[in-house]
Amino acid sequence: MNGSLRQRHTAAARAKVPALYAPNLAAAKRFIEYFTANIRNFNTRRAYLHAVREFADWCAPQGAA
Repeated sequence: MNGSLRQRHTAAARAKVPALYAPNLAAAKRFIEYFTANIRNFNTRRAYLHAVREFADWCAPQGAA
């Protein structure tokens, strides 16, 4: 694993995975891998992660989480 990929993976691992996207460990791992491997640009990754968290926060009171 090269340095930049390791840095992205470490940053994502520190991020909390919303319960909506992590019903089990395998799903949580896929969630983290998506943001670390598929989205290379840091600003894009951060914006998408923010949007995903906002959506998960909205879903929880709706009973979808």
